[in-house]
Amino acid sequence: MPSNNCAVIGCDTKYTNKNIIRHRFPKDEKTCAIWVQKSENNNLLNKSALQIFNSYIICEKHFDASCKSPGFKKLIHGSIPTLNLPVNCSVIDMSIEQSLEPLNSTIDMSIKLMT
Repeated sequence: MPSNNCAVIGCDTKYTNKNIIRHRFPKDEKTCAIWVQKSENNNLLNKSALQIFNSYIICEKHFDASCKSPGFKKLIHGSIPTLNLPVNCSVIDMSIEQSLEPLNSTIDMSIKLMT
């Protein structure tokens, strides 16, 4: 049975917060690895996806409304936590976006030149 405490470092969701929906980590290795990275929980680094699935959760505070399956409490397949994450995750996400900006402007220029 998974823990009732959120695995995201710095999250205040605890066992006593019964009204917060908790989501198990995915069994899929790739998606699970992304969740582990986003959580910044070093305790998860040397565990298999199945071990993490069986023992850890991330609470609903870390998922955008677009990740939620309409009419259900579960997430849409492939959802990634993006909200209320540790500070380092936000910095990493911003640096990735910034590194893509030159690529995006190059693509825009190529499209304009072709038309």
